[in-house]
Amino acid sequence: MAIYSYKTSEVPSLGLGPVLGSQIPSPKPTSESSLDLDSGSGFGCKSLVPSLGLGPVPVLVPGPKSLGSSSGLELLELFSHNKEAMLKVEVLFASFASGEDACSVIAVLISHWLHCNPNLIPTRLQFESLIIQGSSEWRVLCSTETSYCGHFDIETVVNAGIRSLSICAHKSIMGIVGVEKFEPLKDLFSLDEMWETITKNLTTEPRVFIVGWDDHFFVLKLELHTCYIFDSFGARLFRGCNEAYVLKFDESSVIFGSDQKTVLCAGKECCKEFMKKFFTNSVVMVLKEEYEKGCIQLPHLYEKLQVNMSYMCLNTLSSISSSSSYAPSRNENFRSMEKESNQSNPISGIWWFFAIATCLKLLLIPSYHSTDFEVHRNWLAITNSLPISQWYSDETSPWTLDYPPFFAYFERFLSIFAKLIDPQIVDLQKGLNYNSNTVIYFQRITVIVSDLCLVYGVLRLTRNLDSKKRKSIWVLVIWSPMLMIVDHLHFQYNGFLIGILLISLSYVEEGNDLMGGFVFAVLLCFKHLFAVAAPVYFVYLLRHYCWKRGFLRGFRQLSAMGTVVVAVFVAAFGPFLYYGQIQQVISRMFPFGRGLCHAYWAPNFWVLYIILDKGLAFFLRKLGFNIQTPTASFTGGVVGDSSPFAVLPRITPLTTFLMVLLALCPCLIQVWRNPQPKKITRWVAYAYMCGFLFGWHVHEKASLHFVIPLAIVAVQSMDMDDAKHYFILSIVSCYSLFPLLYESQEYPIKVVLLLLHSILMWLGFSALYQSGRTVKTRKEVKTSSSSTLAMEEEGGFSIGLLEKSYLIGIIIVEIWGQFVHPLVLGDKFPFIPLMLISIYSTIGVVYSWIWQLKWIVTSEPKFAWSDNRLKLVSYEKVREARLKLTLEVPIFFASFDQMNNVVSGEGACSAIAIVVSHWLLSNPNSLPTRFQLDSLIIQGSSEWRKLCNKTSHQNRFLNNHFDIETLVEAGIRPLSIITEKSTTGFFGVEKFEDLKGHFSLDDMWEEITKSLTDEPKVFILGWNDHFFVMKLTISSYYIIDSLGGRLFARCNQAYILNFDESSTLYSENKIICAGKECCKEFLSKFMANEIVMELEEYNKKGYISLEYIYEKLQIDMHYMCLTTPSSPTLLSYPQVLAFNRVGVGVEFWRRTKPKVFILSRNDHFFVMKLTLSSY
Repeated sequence: MAIYSYKTSEVPSLGLGPVLGSQIPSPKPTSESSLDLDSGSGFGCKSLVPSLGLGPVPVLVPGPKSLGSSSGLELLELFSHNKEAMLKVEVLFASFASGEDACSVIAVLISHWLHCNPNLIPTRLQFESLIIQGSSEWRVLCSTETSYCGHFDIETVVNAGIRSLSICAHKSIMGIVGVEKFEPLKDLFSLDEMWETITKNLTTEPRVFIVGWDDHFFVLKLELHTCYIFDSFGARLFRGCNEAYVLKFDESSVIFGSDQKTVLCAGKECCKEFMKKFFTNSVVMVLKEEYEKGCIQLPHLYEKLQVNMSYMCLNTLSSISSSSSYAPSRNENFRSMEKESNQSNPISGIWWFFAIATCLKLLLIPSYHSTDFEVHRNWLAITNSLPISQWYSDETSPWTLDYPPFFAYFERFLSIFAKLIDPQIVDLQKGLNYNSNTVIYFQRITVIVSDLCLVYGVLRLTRNLDSKKRKSIWVLVIWSPMLMIVDHLHFQYNGFLIGILLISLSYVEEGNDLMGGFVFAVLLCFKHLFAVAAPVYFVYLLRHYCWKRGFLRGFRQLSAMGTVVVAVFVAAFGPFLYYGQIQQVISRMFPFGRGLCHAYWAPNFWVLYIILDKGLAFFLRKLGFNIQTPTASFTGGVVGDSSPFAVLPRITPLTTFLMVLLALCPCLIQVWRNPQPKKITRWVAYAYMCGFLFGWHVHEKASLHFVIPLAIVAVQSMDMDDAKHYFILSIVSCYSLFPLLYESQEYPIKVVLLLLHSILMWLGFSALYQSGRTVKTRKEVKTSSSSTLAMEEEGGFSIGLLEKSYLIGIIIVEIWGQFVHPLVLGDKFPFIPLMLISIYSTIGVVYSWIWQLKWIVTSEPKFAWSDNRLKLVSYEKVREARLKLTLEVPIFFASFDQMNNVVSGEGACSAIAIVVSHWLLSNPNSLPTRFQLDSLIIQGSSEWRKLCNKTSHQNRFLNNHFDIETLVEAGIRPLSIITEKSTTGFFGVEKFEDLKGHFSLDDMWEEITKSLTDEPKVFILGWNDHFFVMKLTISSYYIIDSLGGRLFARCNQAYILNFDESSTLYSENKIICAGKECCKEFLSKFMANEIVMELEEYNKKGYISLEYIYEKLQIDMHYMCLTTPSSPTLLSYPQVLAFNRVGVGVEFWRRTKPKVFILSRNDHFFVMKLTLSSY
């Protein structure tokens, strides 16, 4: 059994900051272990009011002995504030704690369970289930009820009818804790009197109370000989606890005095003493101190010390409710919630999109189909009629099987149903060019059904997006006119294959690299042309999955990935290898004897190359050169001659391969330098663009491979430039497919499909970028030092004049091909309309590719030493409503923070800030690695402990919280404070009338960020008795903090936040801020927001004094520099006197401008001004 004890220490009063989107695990006791812990100070569901303090902080150190456990419960040893008492009590820990605001809802669910099971106590599994249910009910309640930051009181939860409970008002009670500490409260109902009332005349029937104190709720169950406390928020018990708990107070419970021998209390009465001496004691003591200073008023004491004990009972006809207002029944609530849930359910929503698309596809069944229809019918016949060893050698039809084995297996599966419907479909001889309605309907419907794979892929990839973004992507993908033309008119299975690609991308985006690699390997065995993105997958998985965490683990990961991929290819090609057919399979899959271009030139680079060759040949002949006209063709749908050129060098498959690889190189470099999961879709789309532009014998239909993924990128990124370029690219790509449908009866279909798509795109992007919405633009991220946002004032979405002119050109090209050319040239030069479409479309595709390449090349690697991203949630009060804010920022965690027992640096934040600042200034172009950051925290804590041993410092600073000036003076590192570049101001100036006109955070920010150069600026920020470091560079701002609890509750790791161009602050779908300016918003809207809001509320009620507001909201930014003989230093009062005593002070000041000092001595302050002639 592992034994732990916790050493008591004090930390300054900190706000715990925002709610975390993803938690960092904290050390937790294993089962059957004895714990020796300091009690927590009772900070609330989100954070304490800053004046309340956090109380003792537990630090793990090994203990010398073990304590047994009984009946599945552990024995807890809990020390009170200042170790004046120690409690021994049995405890049951859950595996986790609650959602931070859900405590009232969970308390109601626990109370209901206890009433339904009066003689039982929940097991760990049942306790955890109640926490999960309560958190779920709370989230539903958040969408239907209005509250302040999601904190619901018990009356609201009861009236919502989530469980059949009522509050018995005549048995409930209210009082004040700590009345004996405050003279004005002495006559109020105390906790002792409340306890006497609720425990009077106990019977065998248990009593269940929900206790509410300091915006937190827990359950108290009273039995004849035992009391229980059920709390879903572990941090109420002791600092760093992240597990819900049940305390059992019975005859074995004991409270000892400070000597740990004198028994102060025993039995179930320890429950009351626990609430007095452990649960609320440190808060009471801090409030007493603040009250005696005059910082807080009496009403504030009432609010913070009030305890409500609500007596809960099951609903009956005679039960007395807490409110006379109508409380809806559970069934009514359930129906309304179910209705709302269905409306927001993405699965039901996407089925509507698929159903509408399916109706249109069914209408298109009788329409034109290409030779690909006969190709796939012949493959059904081959795979059904022949043994597997002959699939890739059969030449009964010119349309031989040339797809990889998995697609052949897919055709074999379909042929089973085809044979049942019409045997002639799969007859190798009689089925040639078979074109009955049966085969048409069968093959068309197989394409429609296979599109379910596309639906699943797009659903997986968009399931974490909001409803508006999801539906926009569904419109662009499921209703894609390109898929409609290629798959459901021309005839292919691209939707099915792209669905597999999207499934792979979804796994990679969510961090499941192994599954993503597996699905991509499966895709390659369905269609090998998707292998163009294989280099991107290879580099990404190698960098992100294999070599991310050291060589040994990386080798194991590489082995796992290799095993999975090899297994897929063995399953696909193994049978053909067994039959000796592997060479035949490869030759069929890669027929390089075909021409450079397809029969209809796909709009890629080689179109321009061919046109240039033709043009040069024409002009050189005119100039008298003997230029031979090639007899072979550039094109060919079947194997034939290689591509000839008259003037320019001959292009071979190897040339195109090298061109594709060269075009991919910038992307591969970025993938290796910064493998971010959220960018994988863009990188894969770019890879397919490179393959399309520079590949060998490219079909125009291959544009689907990048157009569909870029649709997702355009919506996900919320970048106007992405949307604009996708708008152009999708229209051009769709237009380039028009020659596939050359018959007149299909002409209205393709025109209407493109027009509808363009209209839906415009409306969708306009809805996303509606008027007044702020959106990121890459240009402003690069060029603006004050803002990274652009406002689209009118209409939201728009395109530039150049793009509009280009789209008008498409209309002109189409009018020429359909009307002008037949009238002017008749049947002459029939290739010109097709050539114009190909050339004009090439311009648009190349333009889009260049923009994508520029985006990739100019996007700097972000936080290359860690790809972790933190999502923080905070709430801002706007016009009496709460506005949910979400910040996404790259983050790097140390192994521990200053509170860890390895460090023992409870009050060392200022010393650590000095050590970190010195390191940053000594290494201006670097940031510490995890090992280096851990080392800096240890060094700073060591320096702090040395200063703690000095009597002079102990007398000057409470709890050894040294200010920065003292540490600079102590010389623990050769640093100075540049006073003229330092600044002081206040948080929340706009919230307090008395602070209007004071230097605000915005003013300070403008001051410190102006004139940034290549030389970084390093500041130490001091606020609310805590210090951390901020580094400012041209491209990024960094915050380095040694106390994880500043970031979010229960965080026990120091951290570095990297505010670069990838950082985003948004509310709902609206981007509020982007880029490095999010650093300032983090300070104001996340780190200090809750304290500012609470102080604003208390100030309106008259609870606190102006001096207290000054003290709590003041923030100092100390500009740090390395000490050199010429560097200006911050002089303390003793140093000034020393200068004058030795006769050098006057000469020192004569050489400088007038100086103003505020001097302090014996708790008194006065001003000294030094000029050339006078002091």
